[in-house]
Amino acid sequence: SQNASQILWSLTHAMREDARRRFVFGFTIENTRMRLWFASRQAIGRVAGFFLRILYAERHALGFDETIVRLPPGEGESDVPYEIEVGGKWYRTQRLISAIGAESIRGRGTRVWEVKELDGPGGVEIGPCMVLKDGWPDYDRDREEVIHEKILDAAEKSGQVETLKKHMLTVHAACDVLVEGNVDDTLAVICRGEAPPYGETLEVKKDLEAKKTVHEDHPLQGAMPRPSDEIGKHFAYHRKVHHRIIFEEVGTTIMESGTVSFAFGILQEVVEALRALHSCGWVHRDISVGNILIVDDVAKLADLEYAKAETDRRTHDLRTGTAFFMAVEVEAGTYLHGRASHGILRTILEEDTVGTEEAGPLDKKAAAKRRRSDQDDNAEDNAQSDSFPVHVLGPRPAVRVVRQRPFRHNPLHDLEFVLWLGLYVLFCSIFKRFADPYTADEQWIDYMKRRKAVAAKLFNSQIFRYQVVSTSTVFSEQLPGLHPQLQKICLVLEAFCELLVSRYAEVE
Repeated sequence: SQNASQILWSLTHAMREDARRRFVFGFTIENTRMRLWFASRQAIGRVAGFFLRILYAERHALGFDETIVRLPPGEGESDVPYEIEVGGKWYRTQRLISAIGAESIRGRGTRVWEVKELDGPGGVEIGPCMVLKDGWPDYDRDREEVIHEKILDAAEKSGQVETLKKHMLTVHAACDVLVEGNVDDTLAVICRGEAPPYGETLEVKKDLEAKKTVHEDHPLQGAMPRPSDEIGKHFAYHRKVHHRIIFEEVGTTIMESGTVSFAFGILQEVVEALRALHSCGWVHRDISVGNILIVDDVAKLADLEYAKAETDRRTHDLRTGTAFFMAVEVEAGTYLHGRASHGILRTILEEDTVGTEEAGPLDKKAAAKRRRSDQDDNAEDNAQSDSFPVHVLGPRPAVRVVRQRPFRHNPLHDLEFVLWLGLYVLFCSIFKRFADPYTADEQWIDYMKRRKAVAAKLFNSQIFRYQVVSTSTVFSEQLPGLHPQLQKICLVLEAFCELLVSRYAEVE
């Protein structure tokens, strides 16, 4: 109903805009019925009988975080400053770095600030600037500082400790947030051990008119789910705990590199860092624009909260990664490049066309013909198999059982993340034009228009992304009309992609 949509939007707005909110209440009135709504980072529910609870509740019972103090913004400042407690010490925010994780009412709710330590609550700022990350990781996952320690322990054994220390951030402090002496937990503390039951799924948009697409002059602001078929699907949002971690380094993103050559130099360091990480038996799983930082001209792997040992078999419903940079196999949740997976990839490519245009009758007819041809080939193979002696084939089973291999994120997926990140740098950065007597103004405008069109395909079309990492030449066919220098770089990336796909085929 409209009331449900409006109250869900309001709950999301309250959780997004106020960093003190651990959970939030709201209410709706329909005729003579009044309903109380509750939302946390794990669940949304409806409860009743609430007047006494609201009237006599303490602030923490109403969802406020007593370890965060909201301050009035200074003159001309848009960011709301906060004082935040971490491990018994207080820090004052200097600027908001990111709050994209708080856009969704459920999930990690991650916010990142640049902060300075205080000599006490409400005290004087001391020491250098650092970075504070506040979020709600899954209860059963290792905290980020623990992951840092495990990676460095593995690096000691594999001889990669110096490389990884060079390319990892330094943890200054970390802690789980306490409420009345207990770790702030969406199930045990907030819901008193009993989570609300899941009901219907309803999409709520921040701006009902806005469409989140990629434009060359509108860079990525954060992660977002793209496939529309996920609307209505039930995901299990796991039990969360409130956690904070502080890093000593304050860096810039790769999109602030200044030049394409410097950005690709940083990507080269990222590949070196990933090689060291992989040699320790770990995968990063979330390489993106915001997770590659530059500190003193050195690449740093940030946001290791999703990093995982390859031997770790724990799974969660939600896919890991940022949509624009996610490896296509990770996005599909299945292997696509091995011999047994070619049929899956062919089906994906035939069911849709590049972009948003619907396949015409000739395309559909050709696809149907290819399917019939594949069936005929299979029938011929079966006939040939039947001609073999029985003692060669062995007894034929009554029922053929196909066991699906569990999908695992592997080191090649991390490298594909880097490929998409490189393409994003090329096609979604803001290019500055220098004096060039050989390029007319009209020609430059045409170059930029073509660049924007290719960017839309690369980062808005799921099918086009599948085609790029297939063995076809679909990507190189998009290059005519781009700036000649851009074409040269793209050809190198295409060669990297072909090498990556060949390795996929070998290992899968």
